[in-house]
Amino acid sequence: MRAVVTRAHRSAYPEPIAGKAGDTLALGQRDDEWPAFIWAKAASGREGWVPDAFIEISGSSGTLTRDYVARELTLSEGAAVEVLEEAGGWAWCRTDDGELGWLPLTHIAPAAG
Repeated sequence: MRAVVTRAHRSAYPEPIAGKAGDTLALGQRDDEWPAFIWAKAASGREGWVPDAFIEISGSSGTLTRDYVARELTLSEGAAVEVLEEAGGWAWCRTDDGELGWLPLTHIAPAAG
């Protein structure tokens, strides 16, 4: 789906958590604002938010069920993106330049026409 950024977004995490399916994560608390996300720490030491739908949870640890990167896009209002997937109130998007990353659904709307 084509969409337009309705509110500028700036990435808060310059070195996001990332992992491959099967990687083990140490899990922390759920996010208060985005409850479908859990704070996680990868074996690499990187930490960040991961959608619970992408983790097989077992107590205070979990296993990624798919490849994942928590990279957020930094975009200005009016930018065009293609929404490739949605998870927990966020959209995995591709810019016209081919850049991939997450944006909050609250910051985008379907493109006209």
